[in-house]
Amino acid sequence: MNIDKLHAFKKVLQKTCGKVLAAELVLAFTACFAFAGIGVSPVVVETKARPGKTVTGTLIVLNTFSEKVLVEAQPENWAEYQKESAEPAKVESWLDIRPKKFTIKPGKMKKIKYKVRMPENAKGEMMAMIFFASLNPGKQTLSIGTRFGVAFYAAVQGTESLEGNVLDTAVARSSQNGKTGITFLANLENTGNVHFRPRGKIVIADEKDNKIDELEVQYGWPLFPGKKHLYNAFWEKVKLEKGAYHADVVFNYGDIYQDVSKEIKKSIYFEVNDAGEPAIKTEVQR
Repeated sequence: MNIDKLHAFKKVLQKTCGKVLAAELVLAFTACFAFAGIGVSPVVVETKARPGKTVTGTLIVLNTFSEKVLVEAQPENWAEYQKESAEPAKVESWLDIRPKKFTIKPGKMKKIKYKVRMPENAKGEMMAMIFFASLNPGKQTLSIGTRFGVAFYAAVQGTESLEGNVLDTAVARSSQNGKTGITFLANLENTGNVHFRPRGKIVIADEKDNKIDELEVQYGWPLFPGKKHLYNAFWEKVKLEKGAYHADVVFNYGDIYQDVSKEIKKSIYFEVNDAGEPAIKTEVQR
């Protein structure tokens, strides 16, 4: 997408959404344009509602093609991660998208409304993918390669189980972008019934508990119920003196649910030999 089109979209968004939100949307859309020619924001929806209640919201779709396009919203079940039920409710029974089919002129945007009607017997979390497919306006046929997906999560308030564990840890010499250092790894498991995005840090200290450094663990990757994921942090430290060290791994999760806060802690004890190579000594769960 060229800079002139980007500025044009920014003006449209400012008029509709306000300056602050427009700036955020421009950043989100820029990544989408190269993919499909249509942009959708937000690319992830995380909402919540109590059983039997409803919640509504808005998605914005932009057309970056040089001609008008017909777009169709195609919600689909994402049942793989819905742990509470062997046969999750069909997406059409709890998620409504309007309009489902619409035309957007070149350089214009369209607000799409969604409504979640949480089933009375729902537990944990409802999940779906909302695909936006651009169609050929004349032939009413799908244009291959222009289907953009939005991940949609709706937590069932009052039934959430937000639990996780650190299963394994590791530390090893590594290189990243041509730089030598040490990588710390932590294998997390989600034992609850809703997804979360762990936000972690690693505090490195020597055997006398003198703090040496603090690292941020990669953030953003969702961890789904019953699943595991390996999170890492790279420490650009060329050389460590021979001796014993420990790294305290701390993960906070639940921030996407606003009123929930959880924390997992684990320490990695390792030694560094004469050659500067680290090796795990013991692991202690705190």
